[in-house]
Amino acid sequence: MQIIYNQSATEDFGGKTLEALGVKRCYLKHITISHKNDDFTKKAHHHTGFEAHAILRGEQKYELCGETITVGAGDILIIPPMLRHRVVSASVDTEKTSICFDKDDCDGISYVFARIPKSLAAALELAKEEYYSPLCYSQTRIEAATITAVCDVLRLSGVKSAAPPR
Repeated sequence: MQIIYNQSATEDFGGKTLEALGVKRCYLKHITISHKNDDFTKKAHHHTGFEAHAILRGEQKYELCGETITVGAGDILIIPPMLRHRVVSASVDTEKTSICFDKDDCDGISYVFARIPKSLAAALELAKEEYYSPLCYSQTRIEAATITAVCDVLRLSGVKSAAPPR
């Protein structure tokens, strides 16, 4: 697992813009499962913030709200704050980007299972490419991509304040 962006580690443009959206403790993570791993969160749990998983390759199965959902390549699962869930399994070749963040005033939001919107896919790909660039990467480009990704996750979740401030 690689942490591509950590809001609490920066006070630059991205952190301040996310704070203006009411977003705190934002992380963007790139995760690749390259071997059989049974160390998943087998026990149901919840988080105080949003957790969004965009599957780039392979698949993961999640259990939430009494359902088992298979999230495959090109899908996103957005888990709102306080919703109990667990990972049931993952294919060996799974690659995903996860976005985790806290946001106030998001009560009553249900989970979202959908295809990854083009703007979100482009933002996640840009952040990943920039982070893994063999040359010196641009923190500003990673922050801008993270802001776009967070706004897309909030819009998909039905949160009204999902546009970056101007």
